[in-house]
Amino acid sequence: MKTVSKWAIALCAVLALTLVVVGDGTPVYGEEKSLTTSAMSLSVTTGVATDITTTSATLNGNLTSMGTATSVTVSFEWVASPASDSHETSGQIMTRTGAFHFHLTNLTPGTTYYFRAKAVGDGTALGDLISFKTLKPPIVDTDQATNLTTTSARLNGCLPSLGTANSVRVSFQFDTTSFMYGHETAPEVKNTTCVFYFDLTNLIPGTTYYFRAKAVGDGDPTYGLERIFTTRALLTPPGQPSNVSPEDHATSVSVAPTLKSSTFTDLQGENHVASQWQIASVSGDYSSPVFDSDFDAIHLTNIDIPSGLLGYSTTYHWHVRYQDNRGTWSAWSMDSSFATISAPGQTPNRPANRQSIVSPKNDAGDIHGASGAPTWVWVLFGIGAVAVIGVLVYLAWFRKPAKQ
Repeated sequence: MKTVSKWAIALCAVLALTLVVVGDGTPVYGEEKSLTTSAMSLSVTTGVATDITTTSATLNGNLTSMGTATSVTVSFEWVASPASDSHETSGQIMTRTGAFHFHLTNLTPGTTYYFRAKAVGDGTALGDLISFKTLKPPIVDTDQATNLTTTSARLNGCLPSLGTANSVRVSFQFDTTSFMYGHETAPEVKNTTCVFYFDLTNLIPGTTYYFRAKAVGDGDPTYGLERIFTTRALLTPPGQPSNVSPEDHATSVSVAPTLKSSTFTDLQGENHVASQWQIASVSGDYSSPVFDSDFDAIHLTNIDIPSGLLGYSTTYHWHVRYQDNRGTWSAWSMDSSFATISAPGQTPNRPANRQSIVSPKNDAGDIHGASGAPTWVWVLFGIGAVAVIGVLVYLAWFRKPAKQ
């Protein structure tokens, strides 16, 4: 028998099922055996998801071995939860090992998804099952503006949810045209849900502004609803009131009169909230008024003057002004005067502080004589004295006895 070389034995192990030994004489056959050659297995791995947004993500895989196949179809299996129905991406044919990916869209914000790589060639290979979570943007609301003045306003917002972010930057967009925001306030970082505000200044009086809240966290920026506000117009006072009753230069007015004024007017449509009434004894001088109502929210266009403040037979002056709901006062009404009645039981005459322009005054500045009697008494006394003297002269002259 001849010895079979080692290489022949190896070749038989690969290609033959029956070993035949040929030597001198008849061939000798060995027992028939089966043999399967060793081949590399198909394999694939699952990589982490990238480019994650609120509604999309990129799935990554790597074909590490094609096995005995000349081409392999790769894809991804994915589900929204382990218990839900699975989905599979469209296949991609690969003719060599390497990385591959697929971009998923139309996902739900803030949701966890599970996926694994898959390869189909001479058999099927699956990668490990891993997960990712889509981003959830913050939620922001726009509230009404407050603290409005002619040139300033406070913008208000609310951040009820940070989404999946640990911190959120909030701000406001605003301008004078709807949804055309040319201005934005400085961002403010918030780590918790909260209300927030920003005080705008240097605005234009009497102008309408449009604004909305903005929040930037995970995902795209989010916005609240648009709201509007109008700055106050430049303050203009209410219309100047006029005195109605007593009329100017009225006489015989009660010492407890009712003062009446005109109806409130305001070009900007503001409301009448208060009045101030004053009475003085000297025209134009209200530094020490006889009566001052001060801020009066009850007696707006008429007021009853209490008894005991005004004297009899005296001339007084009065005026009034109005205040609107913005706290702006009107100009004072034009000064009017009135004279009160005489005291009961006295002969009516001119008011004590209205001096006669025809009667002479004595050194004390009144129209009485030195003894305090009225001047007309002295006039009558003088006329009587002249009459008496005239009678005496007549009698003395015309009643002389005739000469004998």
